[in-house]
Amino acid sequence: MNKTLMWCPELKEFGVKVFRNTINTPDTCISEICWKKFADDYPNTMFEDPSAIKGSNVFFFASLEKPENLFAQLSVLYALPHYGAKSLTIFLPYFPTATMERVDEPGQIATAKTLMRMLNAIPSCHGSGPAKLIIYDIHSLAVQHFHSDGIIIELKSAIPLLFRRLHYIHKKYIFAFPDEGARKRFHTFFPDPCIICTKDENRVVTIKEGHRDVTGSNIIIIDDMIRNGDTLINCKETLFHAGASSVSAYATHGVLPCEAWKKFQNASFSKIWVTDSCTVGRELGTATDGLGNYPPFEGISLAEDIAAEINAV
Repeated sequence: MNKTLMWCPELKEFGVKVFRNTINTPDTCISEICWKKFADDYPNTMFEDPSAIKGSNVFFFASLEKPENLFAQLSVLYALPHYGAKSLTIFLPYFPTATMERVDEPGQIATAKTLMRMLNAIPSCHGSGPAKLIIYDIHSLAVQHFHSDGIIIELKSAIPLLFRRLHYIHKKYIFAFPDEGARKRFHTFFPDPCIICTKDENRVVTIKEGHRDVTGSNIIIIDDMIRNGDTLINCKETLFHAGASSVSAYATHGVLPCEAWKKFQNASFSKIWVTDSCTVGRELGTATDGLGNYPPFEGISLAEDIAAEINAV
């Protein structure tokens, strides 16, 4: 069964890493895409070997973090079924508009729904039906219900990758959630009792329930993403005040815009693990040993997990 791997320019290094983990399956190949632009900045995109698509199970690694890259990648995804792809699986590790999934006040626009409509328009492949879209630790679970029958959504979690990393660290941890939202997303992965924090209208963080005596404990705060980092830092201060010996953190998506990662350089975290799901997370965990170049950040790659998905087809 032929399998063809493709990717956007932002995920080339990541795609190669995935391919290396599928190297024992000789039916898997890489097919390059030429991502040129016309003089007016519109895409001038071309498949370098269209014959590699016809009759193949195509796996495309997408990054939609930057709006200016959206049009070119959607054009490719819309074209793949017409070039004869037997099936199409899209890995979108980070769904960038998931925090804007609802309208809280007049005038707001739910851009998550807009993006999902665009993805719903991907044509079906002849013989296998709708494309499959695989997303890791989406911020709002409601977004998965925005799709129509035009596409199949599969939600995955990178929490098992953290457990795999901790298996090699001989230390006992207590797990904490920075808010009720994180608890709802991830509580099934963690044995009770976990620490659940909450914050008031002034963003003051307190321990709501779970372990209240954390004296001498090593704690890992679990969340789906880190943006400006303020909630995570405030949560860490609360846990230290309660007597924790060390505080680390894990988030699948290290978004951290505007160099927000610098807040953590002297913030007394033991470790902050992030995956390579988005641009800053990849940069923070660039060292080949996964230890990264920006302590306390360490990288955990999704590549092996995604390769296992491809190998299973």
